[in-house]
Amino acid sequence: MDLSLVGKKVLVTGGTRGIGRAVVQAFAREGANVGFCARTAYDVEMTEEQVAANAEGRIAGSTVDVTHQGELARWVSDCAVLFDGIDIVVSCAAVMVLDDTDETWGLTLQVDLMGTVRLVKAALPYLVDSRTASIVAVSGVAGREADFAAGPYGTAK
Repeated sequence: MDLSLVGKKVLVTGGTRGIGRAVVQAFAREGANVGFCARTAYDVEMTEEQVAANAEGRIAGSTVDVTHQGELARWVSDCAVLFDGIDIVVSCAAVMVLDDTDETWGLTLQVDLMGTVRLVKAALPYLVDSRTASIVAVSGVAGREADFAAGPYGTAK
């Protein structure tokens, strides 16, 4: 399928598992240059290797903790230099913690909600220069229905 993404410059947080990985793979198959990040170095390396094998565009994985503004901002800036700009950001980083404690609420809001806010803030100076700028924040059913994931995860989504 041609989605006219050849050469687009895309950043994806949470890009090694689940929806985030599927997003990275889909953009890569369509010919986009994709920078993705996650917290675990091994997962980043494996994903980069596997996705690059079937990619039409350039793939660059990085180990980044989206709860750290400076670390996330450096990654965004490094990717903007590597790809000569940014056209699309996709926030997929999430923490699936079901315990109803102050600690899990804090962690979930820092990753799911503030990770998205930080990504957009860091990418905005580059997105304004793009003719096809897009910001995507991935949610889920837990964001609209009370189910087993109600509480911190559902609220953040």
